[in-house]
Amino acid sequence: MKGDSKKEQNQDIEGYQSSSVVDETKNVNQESFIQQKIVEARDKLEKQRKDNRKKEMDLLMIKSMQNPNLIANLTIDDTIDINKMIDEKIKEIDAKIASLD
Repeated sequence: MKGDSKKEQNQDIEGYQSSSVVDETKNVNQESFIQQKIVEARDKLEKQRKDNRKKEMDLLMIKSMQNPNLIANLTIDDTIDINKMIDEKIKEIDAKIASLD
């Protein structure tokens, strides 16, 4: 750069500045991509948690039919969830009965 003309030096500086802007844009794009992937992973995790909870309640319902004493030891959350599940099952049965008529 010592022997470069002022014009060449200015071009070098402008080139460096524009490459810096490009790097910043890439970083922003990578950051938004990563944030999007985090949101997708959280959504997937929440869906999996709900699915696991439903399976857990199905299993609990089956076990409680075999051993009615299990119901006495349910937590409040378990009681609420199993009541919701029972209500859903009753609605499904009612809908199937109605479709047969």
